[in-house]
Amino acid sequence: MRQSLIGALILFLSACNSNIGTSGQNLIANGPNSPSNNGIVTDPNSNDLSVNLSSSSHFASLTLSNLENSSNQLVLSSGAIFETGRVDINGTIDNGVSQNIIFNNTYIDPIVIVQIATLNNTDTISARVRNITSTGCNIFLQKPDNSNHSASETITYIVAESGDFDLSNGVQIRAFNHNTNTAHAEGSAFSPDSVSFTSVSSTPVALSSLNSNNNGDFKASVVLGISSNSVDILQEGIGGGSFTTIEDIGVLIFSHFDGDIQGAHFETDTASGRGFDDANAAEFSFSFSALPNVFSDGTSDNGADGFFARGSGLWTTTGYGVYAWEDIIGDSERAHTTESFSFLGIDDGAEIALFETSASFETQA
Repeated sequence: MRQSLIGALILFLSACNSNIGTSGQNLIANGPNSPSNNGIVTDPNSNDLSVNLSSSSHFASLTLSNLENSSNQLVLSSGAIFETGRVDINGTIDNGVSQNIIFNNTYIDPIVIVQIATLNNTDTISARVRNITSTGCNIFLQKPDNSNHSASETITYIVAESGDFDLSNGVQIRAFNHNTNTAHAEGSAFSPDSVSFTSVSSTPVALSSLNSNNNGDFKASVVLGISSNSVDILQEGIGGGSFTTIEDIGVLIFSHFDGDIQGAHFETDTASGRGFDDANAAEFSFSFSALPNVFSDGTSDNGADGFFARGSGLWTTTGYGVYAWEDIIGDSERAHTTESFSFLGIDDGAEIALFETSASFETQA
């Protein structure tokens, strides 16, 4: 767009409530012919934001991102990067039972995180994902002995666009896939993969789920350690002795945060707990107006028998519990030493969208 066609551009975004990220080069004009009001102006009384751009400005580009989507705001363009929901499943993949999920949004390269939030049957069982596309996926349950599960369980899920996203409120999201055949079996030493990601400002919450089903047999995934720029992760076979091959693990990194994002409530927490036979779950406390979607994963590797996180039966608007789950194939008990867990709770149906517009101009020169 040439200078003769620009004149001056004034863009008004109303009631943004400061949820806006802005970046560019030399946004405030400094040339001899620059208008005095050129630049970014906020009205402290109305929270309105004015972006005044002149053809005499000495800048190359302007990007506005992370605008909230509400009726009193100008939405310039958008793309979903996150959504959450839940589904009930009664049966296992070995009995031909699975559930197709249709996403509310279309994604380019999504990962999916799942959690069994209920405890309607105390059998050891894991939730997995397969056949992920830009618009949906297939979720199923699987047991170490490849048998049926005689109860309906509620599985919560997150769909996240792969990539690095820094929201204007300081929340940092990293979503990616990790392909590996690294696995742990009951009684053996842990040798997880250490996977690096773009650094976040502090140690975040880390969640994982198997996003493929190449082995056709039981496996779970578990996080064994997390820092601000790396995660230790592997497949977990516990005592089942199942066949291991390369699987795709979806990983979600989410900043520690308690508050609202684009109208939905989010809370994170950490806790420690033991195995099912110990009757000592890791319990997280929070406050939601309705039953939230809940997710948890490990952050330690203290018990050589291995484990994965599954709901303990506590699931309310104020609390959620998880056990370090084992099975009884390798031995007859499911006691487990203390492990550390992280937690993310979200309003059901929450979505995060990245609203963005950009403009490029030529200066007079």
